[in-house]
Amino acid sequence: MSGLYQCQRWVIATTDKALYIDRVEINISHAVMALQIANPSVVSKVERLAKRTGLSKTAVVERAVDRLLNETAQPSKQAARLTALLAQLDRIPDRSDASNPLEWDEQGLPK
Repeated sequence: MSGLYQCQRWVIATTDKALYIDRVEINISHAVMALQIANPSVVSKVERLAKRTGLSKTAVVERAVDRLLNETAQPSKQAARLTALLAQLDRIPDRSDASNPLEWDEQGLPK
């Protein structure tokens, strides 16, 4: 979003890639933005957990986010392991001397 804004003391201009205050470029591409939690119940839980664990509120939130990221990544890891296992089983050749007690139709279903 781009635009030109005038305050009492400064002229602020923005483009899609830069911010200028009084024609001085301000690099904001790596700016760290604070996380604001507006839900009082969540804030209370974070504060209680921080007191209980002795960690900072930031550390509590970071651990919770990391744990949830790991939990949600597990199904894809498990699916990849299962796919690899099935691929290994598919590479096992059929035995010509194996007995098969069932008869099969042309669609691969037992008769």
